[in-house]
Amino acid sequence: ALGCVALLVWLFGGVALSGRDMLPWFNEAAQPNPASIAVDSNLDWGQDTLRLARAVRELQIPELRTAIFTNGRLDRHGIRALPLDPYVKAPGWCAVSEMSLAMGKPKGEYAWLSIYRPVRRIGSSIRLYSIP
Repeated sequence: ALGCVALLVWLFGGVALSGRDMLPWFNEAAQPNPASIAVDSNLDWGQDTLRLARAVRELQIPELRTAIFTNGRLDRHGIRALPLDPYVKAPGWCAVSEMSLAMGKPKGEYAWLSIYRPVRRIGSSIRLYSIP
């Protein structure tokens, strides 16, 4: 019984700690990378687009190459977005969603990004890079 209580505390504690990032939260066992368990609507619905717009304003990014999962009009949020080629290194700022990375991995898409560290995580679904 004590083990069951501990597991329930762990489960409900994880939900409580997920806060605004509840959509991509699966369970504590999936952390820190839920994309390793499931992608698509289980992970990303473009929920971090407004957070990305805030980061673009804060960092004064004039132009951003993107591969994010959203049907939102980025230009309406002050983002001058260009498409990001999954196979060609693109110098400058780029934003890539966890879903794009996970779904492209079997095809070798965005493999060139693996040597870079994101400048910032935007919510739980977008990685923001500055590529030299």
